[in-house]
Amino acid sequence: MEEVAPIGTITMLKPLCAALILSGMGSAATGSDASADLRGPWKVTEIEGATVPDHAPAEIEFLEDGALAGNAGCNWLMGSYELGAEGRIILRPGGVTMMACPEDAMALEDRLLGLLPQITSYAVDKGGALILTTDAGRHVRATRR
Repeated sequence: MEEVAPIGTITMLKPLCAALILSGMGSAATGSDASADLRGPWKVTEIEGATVPDHAPAEIEFLEDGALAGNAGCNWLMGSYELGAEGRIILRPGGVTMMACPEDAMALEDRLLGLLPQITSYAVDKGGALILTTDAGRHVRATRR
């Protein structure tokens, strides 16, 4: 009988999600060369002023072709992003895996996933942190990985 990896084994999901995104699922064009400032993985360190705990690592990766990938604190996410003029950005989370995690990690994930589609602008501060902000002033802070 063939062995099956436990449900919690998700190390292979990130490449799979990236492959799905790169194959055209959720792809969007970036608006300018400013995307070079965003490209790559960012560790989410704060959501609306609350520090993200180490046991629920959240990460967002902006890929070159406008694809978005990462981990929402528990599950892997995929989608797309589009840059506009003067620091404007549209994030379109397209899907997430469906694993169960500890309650606090799930609460963090729900908060992040609820906030991402509301993000309208981005900036990189003097310290190199990425600040993603909604029109209402709610924000996500991340550091370069």
